[in-house]
Amino acid sequence: QNTTQFYAADKKPGEDVYIGGAQDNSTWHSGANPGPNSQWSFDFGGDGAEVAWNASDPNLVLGSSQGGGYNRSTDAGATWTAIPAAKAGFSPFISKLGYSHADPDQVFTVGFNGVGRSDDFGASWEINPITGNWLGYRPFDNVEVSNADPRVVWISSRLDIDPPIGRRGGIHISRDGGLNFTEISANFPANVIEASGIATHPSDPGTAYFLFSAPGRPKILKTTDFGQTFVDISGFGGSASSTRGFPDVATFSLVVMPFDTNILWAGTEIGLFISDDGGASWALTDSGFPTVSVFEMKLRENQIVVATYGRGIWSVELPELANYSPPVVTLAPRLRPLEQDFSLGGAIFVKLDLRSSYDSTKVFLDGNLFANIGVNDAPLDTLFSFVPTQSAPISMSAMSFKNGDVYKSSQRTFQAISLSQPVASLAVDFNSGQFIDFVSNGFAITTAVGFQDAALHSPHPYPNGAEQIFTITAPIIMSTGTISFDEVVIVEPGIAGVPNHTNPNFFDFCVVEGSSDGISWVALAPGYDSRDDASWLATFSAGGPGTPALFRPRNITIQQGLFEQGSNIFIRFRLFGDAGLAGWGWAIDNLEIQSDVTSVASDDLTPQTFSLAQNYPNPFNPTTTINYTLPAVSDVKLSIYNIRGQRVRTLIEKKDQQVGTHSIKWNGRDETGRSVSTGLYFYRLETAGLVLSRKMTFIK
Repeated sequence: QNTTQFYAADKKPGEDVYIGGAQDNSTWHSGANPGPNSQWSFDFGGDGAEVAWNASDPNLVLGSSQGGGYNRSTDAGATWTAIPAAKAGFSPFISKLGYSHADPDQVFTVGFNGVGRSDDFGASWEINPITGNWLGYRPFDNVEVSNADPRVVWISSRLDIDPPIGRRGGIHISRDGGLNFTEISANFPANVIEASGIATHPSDPGTAYFLFSAPGRPKILKTTDFGQTFVDISGFGGSASSTRGFPDVATFSLVVMPFDTNILWAGTEIGLFISDDGGASWALTDSGFPTVSVFEMKLRENQIVVATYGRGIWSVELPELANYSPPVVTLAPRLRPLEQDFSLGGAIFVKLDLRSSYDSTKVFLDGNLFANIGVNDAPLDTLFSFVPTQSAPISMSAMSFKNGDVYKSSQRTFQAISLSQPVASLAVDFNSGQFIDFVSNGFAITTAVGFQDAALHSPHPYPNGAEQIFTITAPIIMSTGTISFDEVVIVEPGIAGVPNHTNPNFFDFCVVEGSSDGISWVALAPGYDSRDDASWLATFSAGGPGTPALFRPRNITIQQGLFEQGSNIFIRFRLFGDAGLAGWGWAIDNLEIQSDVTSVASDDLTPQTFSLAQNYPNPFNPTTTINYTLPAVSDVKLSIYNIRGQRVRTLIEKKDQQVGTHSIKWNGRDETGRSVSTGLYFYRLETAGLVLSRKMTFIK
């Protein structure tokens, strides 16, 4: 017999069951029919915790392993990628995945730090702390999403004090899709301690079932009012035995049949118990299903899929479930992760998916109304953009309304960058007062412990499962492409022989990256770790800190052809930490970028050709700067035209302008002083025998 342990399973339509772990050599078995034309069958096995597949895209699969290990597949399980951001702190041994096929993109995890929430099936995550009593790490701490309304999310942890830490847990409910939770622990009877399972109702979002396993106490508590009151439908009451035929054993799972909600299947440690009268009476199934622990049950298509402890995955077809599908529900709007395009003047693009029809939708920026959207009769994808006026964290959210109900998106936070003027070179030692425009996630210019002078430092130690990024907001005008700095690198080394930092077995790494648009970044040289210097590696192995004596020089030359000469590029420094070990971190000093180049903006230089630079910023509001160069004294005319070819304004009309680089600002107004409308414009430079033009975008 197979003795592998199973905790949960899920099933793609018409295909194999998904389970955690490796496939073994189990055989198929069948048992007596539990009903007409039905048959139990035993599916292949493996060791694992929970698995979920996306009903909208069966190629998307999530799997978990003990202690908060989560992975994601985009090719139906052929390959997997770790998603450490899904771990909400110290996690249960049986790592939970809460989801509902009514909203297949919404997924939850639980841990000591709260609830992990994703609205794009694990591609991105937010961790929402829980206010009130919460533990989150015990094996039976759980999260369950309502089958009737995915806005209703239940989470549970031990109700009384957990002796190892002297801290009490609790049970909570969310009615806005896991964005906020309310504790309902006080509504439970005093004689229940720790829920061993949660189940929901197929059509009533206010109905849920909390399962328990303590001897002589209730095993199934039912609520029909979102957890305000509970009734024991297992028949224990105040006695040590059930008056309804329910066994005094651990209870882990429950399914309510959608074709008749009075029919309940309860999974216990001694087998499957069934009630056909809403829990008024219970009996062990006589269908031939073995008397084994039933940890999880899923209703999929015309089948019930059952995960057992030690006896594999089972499924049974029920004719009454023919053509069953989850209820069609109104989905919450979804904000996709924000993007900022440096090539368009630093415009931030806000992509909003209106996934259902709504009466209206409001979009908020830092809590203030940003946009109003009227009725949408069908799902709609919409796009907003704006140019930030300062470098600062921002937050955006959306709220849709339908028939008096409110549907909220998650809140997206983003480090907005207000771009600085382009520079030809940069040199800074972080200590003598030179100015450098930057934004940072984790890095700081500081004098660290053990150092005498200021430098750029990552956190010491840096956190696991996170990235630390330092971005210079002044674009560099590409010329020689030289970058040099001194550094100390005490970060976890990867597996010997792994050649590239993009391989997960490289583990932690430092890398310098460049971009022309701030969206797509490329490594300017291969990433590296403490193995790059013997003293760094010895310090990491000894668990020691970085010191000034460990500074080593690094020189990088940007590969020719990677960026066009004269184009604006952006530079950032990134420290990646995987979910494993961490070290002291990264320190950088004496940074020089193209220090062998004299600024092309200098009038001391004689330009070799006429040129018209891209305006900056672009898109813009309210002003933008246009630069152009003259290699000889020349008559000059610089004009603005709209998309219909009509001249909007003449900025410069001058005879015999001198050699050099020249600059002019446009405030987005026409010849009469009125602000122009949002849209595409052209600016044209006319000189002796030469006309140059470029596009730009004005946004109100």
